[in-house]
Amino acid sequence: MIQAFYSGTAGLSAHQNSLDVISNNVANVNTNGYKTKKQDFGSLLYASEVRPETRNSDNLLAGAGASLNSVKTDMSHGNIDITEGNTDFYIEGDGFFAVRDNAGNTYYTKDGGFQAVNTGNGMILGTQDGLAVLDRYGNTIPVTEEGPQAMPGVYAFTNAPGLLSAGQNLFIANNVSGPAVATDELPRQGIVERSNVNLANEMVNLIVSQRGYQLNANVVTTADQIEQMINDLNA
Repeated sequence: MIQAFYSGTAGLSAHQNSLDVISNNVANVNTNGYKTKKQDFGSLLYASEVRPETRNSDNLLAGAGASLNSVKTDMSHGNIDITEGNTDFYIEGDGFFAVRDNAGNTYYTKDGGFQAVNTGNGMILGTQDGLAVLDRYGNTIPVTEEGPQAMPGVYAFTNAPGLLSAGQNLFIANNVSGPAVATDELPRQGIVERSNVNLANEMVNLIVSQRGYQLNANVVTTADQIEQMINDLNA
């Protein structure tokens, strides 16, 4: 019964993590440029159950449950929303916008719903959280009454799904994604990309994860009850 505890608790942990991922996707269904996170499950180690009456090759393999191996980002495009705003931009290809915080850290995003941000020395193009949007040369973009005075830069990666999520709809370049490379692509103005979350799929995944959580909880409960019966018989 100890093995049942291990398998059940491993399943509970995996499905709880899955529910967290799904909840985050659903919460961002209306977030511009948000990319769906997808779970990758895997089996834990199998142990050989020795059966003396058979050859070793016929021994049964007992699993130790499942685990959530990784969470991957689906970089497919979402639908577009035509806003006609002069601070809204959309990238048709696989590129990203580059933004910089006050500490000088550079991040990348698909969310092109920008705004004019007052720096104290004038207005620049920035994100809804106040991060500065960069052009293809890594410079900030002044904003006047006529709108942005330059186009946001479009940056590409050799392996965009390898970008590290930094929260707040931002990504960080790393060794897996490769360095950011400025391209000659120009974003389209007056359009923003919406989230690529498929709400119907997420609801199905939610039901599956809930059922899996319940079944693993039943395994743990049943194993506990059987263990208690064995202890009572040995008392």
